[in-house]
Amino acid sequence: MLDLFALRIGIVIIGSVLAAYTDYKKGLIYDSITLPMIGAGTLFNLLEQEFTGIWAGALVFAAGYLLYATGKIGGGDVKLFSAIALLLPFYKENVFILNVLLFSGLAGLTFVSVNYPLKYLRTTPIRNALEENKAGLAKSAMFAIAIAAYFFVLSSSGFVSTTYLLVFGAPMVFGLLFLAFEKGIREKIFLKKIQASELEEDEIIAREFLDKKTIEKLGLGLKGVIDGKARRKILELGLKEIPVYRNLPKFGPFILLGVIAALFAPPFIALAA
Repeated sequence: MLDLFALRIGIVIIGSVLAAYTDYKKGLIYDSITLPMIGAGTLFNLLEQEFTGIWAGALVFAAGYLLYATGKIGGGDVKLFSAIALLLPFYKENVFILNVLLFSGLAGLTFVSVNYPLKYLRTTPIRNALEENKAGLAKSAMFAIAIAAYFFVLSSSGFVSTTYLLVFGAPMVFGLLFLAFEKGIREKIFLKKIQASELEEDEIIAREFLDKKTIEKLGLGLKGVIDGKARRKILELGLKEIPVYRNLPKFGPFILLGVIAALFAPPFIALAA
């Protein structure tokens, strides 16, 4: 007899591997990977009358779409997370997608927070970097104090283990480094000014480098992603150059790491089914 649960796990692993590969190589997670996963997850849940899985996938997609629309996460990432939630609503009596989100987020935060500040500081004299990022350095210092106080209270009260402090504390410390130099990193590494005619849909617009009047004319609202309507409006207004963010971190490999950790590591978010 076919073991549907094992099949669910297999599809999640294979789909995550393929998505990690294409995202790393091409910077895209293709619909040809995620849509069959979503279809399979929906079908399995209907066959087994596991409607919690359908709700989990829908909620993940809704929350992810809001992040996508504001330019915080890619559309392929949203579909992959939704597919995982549909295929594996629960694993070892825990909500699987929550642990995937946690582990992939920690892995991504650590990589981004170490890699990009080093890239930035290799190309920018330290004196200039400190001058360009005064506000970020001050903000990072304030967060450092708050995080130190938070972990001191937790550790002194005995509520958390050393493992917890390392798993959550280290990425947060690295995150402070990125926060400190975020302005310079965005401007020197991610920012690209491209011809309006070369704009593609799903481009992430660099709102910080547009004046308020232009943002109002484009009718972007809170949007961070350029859709077909915004692209047409840009061309109608005769704008020549548009600032966008490119060369952003590819999150597919971190989703794969999150899936592997959620399958084999002890759950950090233990919500019973």
